[in-house]
Amino acid sequence: QYHFDGIGRECHKKLIGSPKHHYTQPTANNMTQQNDTCIAECIARKLKLIRRSGHLFETNINDLLKRSFSNVNWFAKELKNNFYKCIDENQPPIYRNGCNVLPIKAAHCLWRKIQLSCPMHRIKDQKKCRKIKRKISKSDAEEPE
Repeated sequence: QYHFDGIGRECHKKLIGSPKHHYTQPTANNMTQQNDTCIAECIARKLKLIRRSGHLFETNINDLLKRSFSNVNWFAKELKNNFYKCIDENQPPIYRNGCNVLPIKAAHCLWRKIQLSCPMHRIKDQKKCRKIKRKISKSDAEEPE
């Protein structure tokens, strides 16, 4: 999930002290979430996806996504439909334990929107995809507005 030209490994090594993927290390769940949040912020900063103020940088995020998924035809439409539901550069940064949660929240939101909108004929493991979609839909229904 964090493989932008080795930046993810670099951030992981800087923050965790080891280039190995952190899920292999025995840590408490909240510690793993904190690691993910800090790593996502590090990646976002290195890719210039957040401003010095901690606000998301909409233009740079949009450009990165367009470049990364330029060969995925259905994604361009979904990006237009869902981008601003997940990315709001006016939202003030939210810090937990010293790390900005906006980058990982935006990435997770986009991942959910993509998973829910991916055409079934494009899915290799349709059974797994249906399970993921049900889980996302269930968690969306349980979230307070």
